[in-house]
Amino acid sequence: MDGVPNTIARSGGIIIYVPTAYSVDEMKVHTTMFDAAYGHSNGGAISISTRGGGNQVHGTLYDYKRWAALNANSWANNRLGMRKPPVSYNQVGFALTGPVHIPKLYNGRDRTFFSLAYERDDDKRDLFRQARVPTELERNGDFSQTLNSLGTGLLQIYDPWTTVGSGSSATRT
Repeated sequence: MDGVPNTIARSGGIIIYVPTAYSVDEMKVHTTMFDAAYGHSNGGAISISTRGGGNQVHGTLYDYKRWAALNANSWANNRLGMRKPPVSYNQVGFALTGPVHIPKLYNGRDRTFFSLAYERDDDKRDLFRQARVPTELERNGDFSQTLNSLGTGLLQIYDPWTTVGSGSSATRT
């Protein structure tokens, strides 16, 4: 971020700081064969430049709210007859940039600038998870009554050790 590594060198890397959406000026994703300046990884790198100030004061104030009444239920919940999960998500923040000016002491016009940003996420929601418990037959290894994932027919189980190739296709029992 702004030319400085933003991760801790551990397995997979741990991101140290995530800038607010309104404090990001530019973002680039670098994949394979990128310049050595982006080292530390062979999979990819993300470069983020944050906004700097200017001679004019600029600001943004925002409030993003997800209203439960306007959210739709998921396809899986509708299929299973489950109700829509309650959602109460609110993201508020601001960003302010401009020149540093201390009356009668310092005028930073064309020289020194500030950039300030704040963001807060309130995410109060119950997490609903869909799960399935094996039947008594399935616990004993009998899947002859198990429906497929769409619930439209019986599940087909194949023995991977019986795979026989024939041209560009394969068959098994």
